[in-house]
Amino acid sequence: MSVTAPKAARRTTSVRLAVEDCMADGICAEGVLVRLALHLPPTIGAAELAEVVLKVQPADAGDAARLRKVAGLLRCKPDVFAMLRATGGAVRHERDEDETNVAVVMRLASSFDAAAAISGAASVQLASLGDEARLTVMTNEIVAWLEARGFTGRERSILDIGCGIGRFERALFKSFKWMVGIDISPRMISIASEQCAALGNVELRQTSGLDLS
Repeated sequence: MSVTAPKAARRTTSVRLAVEDCMADGICAEGVLVRLALHLPPTIGAAELAEVVLKVQPADAGDAARLRKVAGLLRCKPDVFAMLRATGGAVRHERDEDETNVAVVMRLASSFDAAAAISGAASVQLASLGDEARLTVMTNEIVAWLEARGFTGRERSILDIGCGIGRFERALFKSFKWMVGIDISPRMISIASEQCAALGNVELRQTSGLDLS
């Protein structure tokens, strides 16, 4: 028997278990794809992963449909899977033991700059898969949730901490008197400023991230 055979079997088993873990809570296929992009090593390519996904034993019809969709996304959009890996990998949230507050903020600002340079949409919502139209749909779902709970109002002014590329400013500017969006990422603020330039009741500022406590 080839020495590589047991290694290949272990590799397939490891990937299969990762797929099962990523599906455990019933998250949508796009969410599963994001989790796989974040947690699997880059040596696992989209084509190989699609084959493993289709071999996972589904618990029910819903799981089977999700597995087929995940495999389809991997096969039809391998570039999207690579983009998710790059965008998600650009940002590290864990703090080093000896890292100062200033160093953390500077690192994160640089990281979000890098993520936004890869994909503006994915940098603020990986499950958008970098698709602006999908991001708009997801944003509108959150907006509807806020409106249903009475968080909006034309007499109100709000501060959006971590405004990113300004997606909520664009979606909610008619629902508030004044909106101020702040972020530590200069690239994200630049994108937001371009996209919100025509909105007279929206102000965007880059913040140091050190004066919010």
